[in-house]
Amino acid sequence: EHEVESVGAEDALEETRSRRKPVRRQYKIQEVIKRRQILLVQVVKEERGNKGAALTTYLSLAGRYSVLMPNTARGGGISRKITNAQDRKRLKEVVTDLDVPQGMGVILRTAGESRTKAEIKRDYEYLMRLWENVRSLTLQSTAPALVYEEGSLIKRSVRDLYNK
Repeated sequence: EHEVESVGAEDALEETRSRRKPVRRQYKIQEVIKRRQILLVQVVKEERGNKGAALTTYLSLAGRYSVLMPNTARGGGISRKITNAQDRKRLKEVVTDLDVPQGMGVILRTAGESRTKAEIKRDYEYLMRLWENVRSLTLQSTAPALVYEEGSLIKRSVRDLYNK
């Protein structure tokens, strides 16, 4: 006979749920990119069938022991596959000593786990020179233009397996 009605409990619960994760707004491509705007992009996935290639503006240049991310402000770090705490600590110091410029990031690859500071630094410096070449080529070229192409699958495989 006397029913207890809960008023607003669901609303409060719903509100806390929605407050936890920020709303990701879906943008139309026309709102983000304007006609004739020049962008430096990297192909993430080749085109397949009737689908075009997948592109990103978060560039990454892979070296033997590290990956340089020229326009990613989130510093970088060490590969998750490197689980040994001592190695991670040592490599964290190596990354800190690299003095990565503001607005760039570096990730140490698993292949760099047992490498010396000098070897990792040499790889990083190579990637920085490569990035400078990409930048200067970009400024000299007229869009659309290919400014850098990573080595073939065979070359990449040799690079990755050479040190195992």
